[in-house]
Amino acid sequence: MQRDHREQLNLSWQANADAWTAAVREQRIESRRLVTDTAILQAVLALAPSRVLDVGCGEGWLCRGLAARGIESVGVDASQPLIEVARAADSPRARYRVCGYAELASQAAQLGRFDVLVCNFAL
Repeated sequence: MQRDHREQLNLSWQANADAWTAAVREQRIESRRLVTDTAILQAVLALAPSRVLDVGCGEGWLCRGLAARGIESVGVDASQPLIEVARAADSPRARYRVCGYAELASQAAQLGRFDVLVCNFAL
């Protein structure tokens, strides 16, 4: 049952990746534009990290924001289409990997060490 739910969720993200990417990049979600994106970025920056893991990174907005400030980031997400658009944005200090929660738990050591782990707007 849980596997079916995960598969349905992943299929949903695959089907909606382009629409989600456009909504985020064009700042169509008012709560994110006015409050939450800035609050999340400021909360991470307040910790003065040199390396951040963004779990459920989606199209990579946070990794790009951190990279623009000289912070190395690794974004992981179970959605291949979202990781592809994140990679296409080509931030040199940001790397992306297709990785669901189960894989993350078993492969975390391969990603390296991080000062901060962020999981925002992720299911």
